[in-house]
Amino acid sequence: MAKAQGKHLVKIDRWFASSKTCSCCDHKVDSLPLAIRFWTCAFYHTEHDRYINAAINTGQLATIKIRAEGLSVSANGGLRKPSQFTYWQLPKKLEASPSGGGVVTAVVR
Repeated sequence: MAKAQGKHLVKIDRWFASSKTCSCCDHKVDSLPLAIRFWTCAFYHTEHDRYINAAINTGQLATIKIRAEGLSVSANGGLRKPSQFTYWQLPKKLEASPSGGGVVTAVVR
């Protein structure tokens, strides 16, 4: 369905440590219990909201995978006007669903 709409579906391993990897320097925290929502990177002292950080890391990984396939990635979704949210705000709706085989599919609407 995505291909028919001219879009690319990127599948990311469900065990990718998106919430506990610093989106600025890629430092990975050893442990980050679900009860902890905010954390600070030990190297750059960057403060992270675990969910926003996970969204940024997921987007960065998707961009890397798309470029690895030789495809181009449009800045700001190909739009000339600013998006409805800035990089530190979550999209209006982020759905993640298991798609089998240890892969989580994320769709931003």
